[in-house]
Amino acid sequence: MSSPPANPFGELPPAVDLPRLAEDSSAGAAALELRIGPLDVGGGPAVTATLLGGQHAVARGAQFELEPAADPAAPQWRLLVSETGSGGTQRQPIATLKLGDGQLGFAWDADAAKHPAAAHLVNCVVRLSSGSNTHDLKLRTAVRGDALTVSFKKPAGNARWKLDALPDPKSVRFEILVLDDPFPKESTLEPAGPIDADGGVVWIKLGRPEQQILAVKITADLSQVFRVEYDCHFQLDPNGKPALLTRREFQNVERQINQNQLGALNRAQQLRAQLLKHRPDSQEHAQVTEQLKVADRQLQITAELLEKFMKAKELLGALENGAPVQFRLFYLADDCQVDLLRTIGEVAK
Repeated sequence: MSSPPANPFGELPPAVDLPRLAEDSSAGAAALELRIGPLDVGGGPAVTATLLGGQHAVARGAQFELEPAADPAAPQWRLLVSETGSGGTQRQPIATLKLGDGQLGFAWDADAAKHPAAAHLVNCVVRLSSGSNTHDLKLRTAVRGDALTVSFKKPAGNARWKLDALPDPKSVRFEILVLDDPFPKESTLEPAGPIDADGGVVWIKLGRPEQQILAVKITADLSQVFRVEYDCHFQLDPNGKPALLTRREFQNVERQINQNQLGALNRAQQLRAQLLKHRPDSQEHAQVTEQLKVADRQLQITAELLEKFMKAKELLGALENGAPVQFRLFYLADDCQVDLLRTIGEVAK
């Protein structure tokens, strides 16, 4: 007898795409079957299976369950869709996961397509176990989409992606993965982690924290389609409210900053001229000296603000032609995450 493999799940893929269900069954049984991959425990512990994500794989009403295999030596697991109504809970078998001849396979039942929720099984994860080894098999692969391109030449925009068999939006999250060039490397996200995919908001604050004037507001919306919209903002006062960025408003702010800088400079020069008119030991000299301290401080503040604004203006020019935001959309299948949409591959943590 051959010894059991160190990991019997080593040749299984992390995710598969189940055969597409169609009301027209003329394609035959073969079109409803999927050969997943090799799985042979040898003389090792029997394989068991549990289903993750079945409770929220459908927006409302239906749930998915997995029945334990009756024969551990040649396991077949039935997958069911259940619905609870006034007459109690109704369970309908829709598919089978089976292990035989060293292969793991999947097959839809011939009439599975008649159940309107059956296609949403793809949102679930089958967790296979054998002894201390486990393998999470996701029943859908992520749709690969284009990045969301943010352009400050067009300070508001949106993009849409059509996705099949969406799970309950309340269990779906949106996460920004990477901000590509020309986004500044020091940019920050608020909040830093995933947000709700239906109505969640994340801010991209551009540049180092002490220089952050420009920001992008990203709003996720998940209904019939997945939609992401962005609005570009600027915020001079860290404690103030971000203002929607328009070219005219940005130019008005620049004009006001320059005027404030010139006014502060003139005020400081006038006070220095007055200081020369008074004896150093006079009360007037002391009063003007205090006023000059205030004026110099105001001059310093306006100079720092002008420098901050000019860096933002330079950054604005760099971002005019667009900056890609790489992201993913994923379903929380219990303690497992199922990617529904990704714009790039896995990112090293």
